[in-house]
Amino acid sequence: MARRLQVDISDESFNRLTDLKELHESPSYGDIVNKSLKTLAFFSTAKAAGKQIILRDAEGNETHVELL
Repeated sequence: MARRLQVDISDESFNRLTDLKELHESPSYGDIVNKSLKTLAFFSTAKAAGKQIILRDAEGNETHVELL
């Protein structure tokens, strides 16, 4: 079942949403929001389980990511 959600967001957030929609060649803003929710849920669950989130670049440099 799909549910409709109407929200007000800042211009900055809307621009970020638009950029992501274009970057991922997404068919809709809703698709980007759904993917974003799944991603946030994945990382939040990992953090709650005591895991660290680390980005590693091609040279092996690591950056620890903190969720807000």
